[in-house]
Amino acid sequence: MAVAVRPVVLKGESRTMIPNKLSIVLGAAIAVAVAGGGLLAYQAVEAGPAASPEAARPQPPATLTDDDKDTKKDDADGGEEVPGRDAAADKGQTINNLKQVGLGMHTYLDTHGHLPTSAIYDKNDKPLLSWRVAILPWVDAAELYKEFNLDEPWDSEHNKKLLDKMPAVYKAPGIKTKKPGTTYYQVMFGKGAVFEGMVEIKLPHITDGTANTILAIEAEKPVYWTKPEDLPYDPDKPLPKFGGVFNDGFNFLTADGGTHFCPKGFDEKKMRAAITRAGGEKVDIDDLQP
Repeated sequence: MAVAVRPVVLKGESRTMIPNKLSIVLGAAIAVAVAGGGLLAYQAVEAGPAASPEAARPQPPATLTDDDKDTKKDDADGGEEVPGRDAAADKGQTINNLKQVGLGMHTYLDTHGHLPTSAIYDKNDKPLLSWRVAILPWVDAAELYKEFNLDEPWDSEHNKKLLDKMPAVYKAPGIKTKKPGTTYYQVMFGKGAVFEGMVEIKLPHITDGTANTILAIEAEKPVYWTKPEDLPYDPDKPLPKFGGVFNDGFNFLTADGGTHFCPKGFDEKKMRAAITRAGGEKVDIDDLQP
């Protein structure tokens, strides 16, 4: 039986489906990152052609609810650099963070058979909590995961108290956000992206190749880490804004677990090719410049 990312399922299953080898895998990944090595300890294979999963899952519109709109301005308050920051060291820490996020997503994939969806949904298909909460057991935060009420929204009386417990893996180094409990590490969700509402994406659906497709990225503005809010992608609308952590560009994670840095002034067409999972475009992921 396929496991959907819904609280009624997660409460009964994912709390106990953490692989015994997790601590070993995490340790190996961190060791590789600290040593300056390339990709995650867990490597995803290049994806081959596959049928689209859209028919099996409906996709709710990527719009904010009225409650979300009320808090959107607060979420976009941004942050400021810590005085005397070491940008080179901070970029190294960012690489470690993104690698752990990628490892968490892939271990989630191993457990559930698909990547996390863009949010944890209730029985009425309303997004309650972020994918960042869904992968907590696989980013060395299993005990924190158990504290969440997965059938309540991120800002319920109980869950909102957990904002201050944001794991270090979601904290961008060298920058202080104006709102505590916010993160720059986000995914792009929408038509053609790796995250598309409740669609359960598997590696074979990423036919452009896992090494050529963006999984997570540094956004321009931070959001509350537990809130199901990320960067909306629409092929017919302007791209979302990236790069709120470093002045000269932004880091991103590809679906194979690789990390990359993109200087500002990228080519929009190339970036769209890197965002879509099955667009058929050819793109050099390390050269997104005009």
